[in-house]
Amino acid sequence: MHMERITERNFEMMSGKYQKEQLEIEARLKEVTETLNESYEKSQGIRDFLSLIRNYQGLKELDATVVNALIDKILVSEREKSADGTVRQEIKIYYKFIGFVGELHITPTKRWTALPVKHCTVCGVEYVPDSGISKYCPVCAKKIQRERGIEGKRRSRERKRQVCIELSAKNDRLT
Repeated sequence: MHMERITERNFEMMSGKYQKEQLEIEARLKEVTETLNESYEKSQGIRDFLSLIRNYQGLKELDATVVNALIDKILVSEREKSADGTVRQEIKIYYKFIGFVGELHITPTKRWTALPVKHCTVCGVEYVPDSGISKYCPVCAKKIQRERGIEGKRRSRERKRQVCIELSAKNDRLT
C-alpha cells in the first residue's frame, strides 16, 4: 500500500488553520462561560433579594433599618435647570444583591398583594403572613416545625419499641 505524504508547506498551512480555529473556539468558550457565570450570579442575586424583601411585605413606612437592609447605595446627581425653567435631578438606587434596576414599572397583582398583618398565636408579634391560613410568625413557625419533627421521631421510636416488646412476648409464649 502506498501512502501519500503531505508537503511541509501544506502541513504548516493546515496546522496554522487548526491552531487558529482552536484559539477561536477557546475564546468563544471563555465568552460563553463568562456569560453563564454572570447569568448565574444575577439570578442568585435576584433570589437573595427576593428572599430578603419578603421580610418586608406589607410595610407601611420606610425607616433606616429597612433602607439599610434593602439598599446598597443611592446616587443623586446635580440639579440641572433647563431653558423652560424645569429642574431635573437624577436619582439612582442600587439595591442589595441586584444593583441598579433602572426604571421600575411594577403593577401589583393579586398574587403579589400583601396579606393583612396578623398577630402570631404563640408570641403575639405582628407579621405579614405568607398565606391566608398562617397562624405563626416565621420565627415561631420554624420552632413549631422543629418540635413537631422531634415529636414525630420520638413517637416513631416508641412504636418500634412497642412492636419489639410485643414480638418478644409472643416469642416467649411460643417457646
